[in-house]
Amino acid sequence: MSDQDKANRLAYKGSTVLRDWNAKRELEKKAVQTSAQMPAVFRNTRRSFNAGGVSRNTASWITADVALNALLEAQLAVIRARSRSLAQNTATGRRFMTLVKNNVAGPAGFRLQSKCGDYRSGKWALDKQANEAIETGWAKWCKAKNCDITGQFDFATITRMVAEGAAKDGEFLVREIIGTKANAFRYQLQLLSIERLDINYRGVASNGNNIRMGVEKDSTGKPVGYYVLERNPNDAFIGNSMQKHVRIDATDIIHRFIPLDPEQTRGVPWAHAVMTGQNMLHLFEEAAVGNAVVGAQSMGFYVPPAAGENGYAPPTEDGYGAEVADAMDADGNLMKDAVGGAFETLPPGWDFKQFNPAYPATAFDPFVQSRKRDMAAGLDVAHHNLSGDMSGVNYSSARIAELSERDNWRAIQNWLISVFAQRVAERWLEISLLAGAIVLPTGSALPATRLDKFIDGLSFTGRGWDWVDPLKEVNASKIAIDEGLTTRTQVVASKGGDFEENVIELEREQELIAEHNLTLGGKATDPASTLLQEDPVSQEKK
Repeated sequence: MSDQDKANRLAYKGSTVLRDWNAKRELEKKAVQTSAQMPAVFRNTRRSFNAGGVSRNTASWITADVALNALLEAQLAVIRARSRSLAQNTATGRRFMTLVKNNVAGPAGFRLQSKCGDYRSGKWALDKQANEAIETGWAKWCKAKNCDITGQFDFATITRMVAEGAAKDGEFLVREIIGTKANAFRYQLQLLSIERLDINYRGVASNGNNIRMGVEKDSTGKPVGYYVLERNPNDAFIGNSMQKHVRIDATDIIHRFIPLDPEQTRGVPWAHAVMTGQNMLHLFEEAAVGNAVVGAQSMGFYVPPAAGENGYAPPTEDGYGAEVADAMDADGNLMKDAVGGAFETLPPGWDFKQFNPAYPATAFDPFVQSRKRDMAAGLDVAHHNLSGDMSGVNYSSARIAELSERDNWRAIQNWLISVFAQRVAERWLEISLLAGAIVLPTGSALPATRLDKFIDGLSFTGRGWDWVDPLKEVNASKIAIDEGLTTRTQVVASKGGDFEENVIELEREQELIAEHNLTLGGKATDPASTLLQEDPVSQEKK
């Protein structure tokens, strides 16, 4: 670079610095003028969000966002594979899947209740015959040979599998088979592996709709079609690369997930926020166990004398170290069989250095428990339920944790009932009525013209929970019923039961007891007084 070029560059930099300095001075003058016009309380105040600022402590924090669908296209396959590994290879993941199935679907699935009726003489009356026919027909269809296209799973099992799939894969895929001749109801379900809905399939349909991650949506964002692979792409099957995508109309596919974004197309595994922590814990435990094994197997090292020291002997293939060792491995390492309770004298010049790793130490358990508590929080379950560790849990802390967790399970129950069970029941009822498969006690079929009436009466009840202190719960429920704060129907439903069925069963029990001339129980007593006498809280008040 010539001297003239250097001079020109310096002059340019000088003018730039001067311009920036003048601009800064102008801004400072305006700030002073503005500050003078502001109330005194605001003159030295600068409003901002710390979370939006950039400083030394936030330099590595992200400052931009990416649409969720773009993230899912790039990462969903990896997240799903890791979620499945978590559920398959870790106790925490397996336990969470069990909690999901037992608390969402319950041991026996959801209970269908038909409560349709009509207004008669100005009063609402249930149509008992129609309700009984619908519930009887539903119970028959729910058997494996009728509801599942493969004949392997009854509806309760399908519901549990769907719940687990939603948690493990973030979404589930079920195809409705309309018009099948496998049963009188002309309706069946087919469970599909979620991999068959190709994440990488995208394009534009012939009608102009966009196809993304295997889902075709119209201009409003409503799914109208699904492009499903003929076989599971992850299965080791010859010719997988040649399989085609089959378009299935959205009216015949149940593809659901709990959304994180209003425009979301595919679901995210529920454990996505804790998988990194679980992997860290796995690596930590693996290293700790490996260190403990090494420490248990290696007690120390023999140190031979150096050349010139007393006891030194030149190395030989058969004699080196024979004074202290019982054998030598292929790498020339000395091997000694340890005998409990034995003390030996080393040859002159030889030394023994003990190897005693102190890890895992006291820091192991606190770290493991900390990570498990974090995972329980990320999965919205109580720590003692996820880990099975009841240490440090008392009545009050367990009560708070259980109530919060049960609210979450109820929310997921309502979601799954709404998007799956209710959808299946309504579609089954519609097809069954058209097929004349739901029959009244008189032998005549329910009329399909009253479909709206029958659908309005359909409802599902999920499993309920008994409290850890049932005596207090029953007492509280009785008082709430007496004060009109709740009803017997609501109390029974909260436990997953049906009050109407309870009444019918009680009536049958009384008839059976009277038929056999039995007297069960003691003298009639006031249940409320008994409960109050045994209630510790009431005793304290006395």
